[in-house]
Amino acid sequence: NDEGYQPDYNSFYGGDIKGIKDKLDYLEDLGVTIIYFNPLFEAKSNHKYDAVDYMKIDPHFGTNDDFKSLVKDAHSRGIKIIIDCAFNHTGETFWAFQESLKKGPKSKYYDWYEWKKWPLPDKYKISSLKDGSFKPIDYYECWWGFGHMPNLNFDFSNPNQAENNIKNIELADPNWEVVNYILDVSEFWIKEMDIDGFRLDVPNEVPFWFWKLFNERVKSLKPDAYLVGELWSNAVDWVNSDYYDAVMNYAYFKDPVMRFFNSRSCNAKTFNKDLIQGLHTYPTQATQVMMNLIDSHDTFRFLESCNGDIKRLELAVLFQMTYVGTPHIWYGDEIGMMGGHDPDCRRPFNWLYEQSEKSTKLRNHYKKLISIRKQYSSLTTGKFKTILTDGMTYGFEREDDQSKMIILINNDTKRNNISISVDDGKYIDLLTGSLYETKNGFLDIQADLMSGLILKKDM
Repeated sequence: NDEGYQPDYNSFYGGDIKGIKDKLDYLEDLGVTIIYFNPLFEAKSNHKYDAVDYMKIDPHFGTNDDFKSLVKDAHSRGIKIIIDCAFNHTGETFWAFQESLKKGPKSKYYDWYEWKKWPLPDKYKISSLKDGSFKPIDYYECWWGFGHMPNLNFDFSNPNQAENNIKNIELADPNWEVVNYILDVSEFWIKEMDIDGFRLDVPNEVPFWFWKLFNERVKSLKPDAYLVGELWSNAVDWVNSDYYDAVMNYAYFKDPVMRFFNSRSCNAKTFNKDLIQGLHTYPTQATQVMMNLIDSHDTFRFLESCNGDIKRLELAVLFQMTYVGTPHIWYGDEIGMMGGHDPDCRRPFNWLYEQSEKSTKLRNHYKKLISIRKQYSSLTTGKFKTILTDGMTYGFEREDDQSKMIILINNDTKRNNISISVDDGKYIDLLTGSLYETKNGFLDIQADLMSGLILKKDM
């Protein structure tokens, strides 16, 4: 591949907290206001979803003090920090699991997990026995059968899967040792480390009633802390004042964006219908803070999916930066990084990007769009209204007391004449500086193929 790195599940490249602190200038220059970290806890793997210690930064990345210093520096620049947590399971090297593995029912941590059989075979290896006869799931509940991620036991009265849909704590028999420990972990990160929120991994595999307690604890310490769940479909049950502020918006942002801009397998009318469903599903306060992603550590990179067609990415990002919600950039997308199936989508950042005109141009495109978004509140909290769905051309308005924006996107492989009815006056395209004027209440624009405009009414 272009970057010369092909990560696998055992790749460790040496990136660390100090390295990120050194690059805060880069992020600040781009216009980033939130950094979302994948797990940083001490863990055996390179992905760190198998925690050994929830209250310790992995030595690969540095120390707790290094992290505190990073948070302080980021905050001084107006950048918030959220971290990724998997509380459904720990790692198999987690202290509570190790003790219960050795001592069985005699361990006070034995019922932190859901054991089916104990002890394990003498020749037990967490990966599996040579002949493949050992299956961890036969002995204890573990995440999707992966023995190195044993599931925590939140509810004594229900088996693993059944405990998750319970909203009323009265209908559960909470495992308070586990519950209070995880709540203390959240307090540690908010109070001691001064982070600004959590991205919560596989939250549908943890009971609802637990998330209510989690929300209460976190918000009591930092009322504006951001809680975002990793839920890939309609998450209306989770997005409210009891549980999460938002979710990773796969269902009503990423998926429609992939269909319209990336694979180009739907038209503007269908695209709009898919988006509107999301705007109607969640409260306005939630739609404005939805994590609007076009790819992530769990998916192909956007550019990989469209064979490196930068025009498609540029249009998708123009839409992302002007639509309702909080745009999320998977590091490296802004310089055109490629990457297929996880872990290939997690390649090291290419710091030689400035040697490539293509990469520099793309980053400038991101930077310009971010600065436009930050300059005009109508693009963040303004009203949204669709004004055009014609073939592959799409248009919408964002408006508040300060400004009115008209965003027009010609997602077509040919030029199109776009004619829309608007208030009389002059309109400036914030991307190019070009001026357009109405004739008889209509704005007529010859839109280049695969192009977009952000038109602001000249007051």
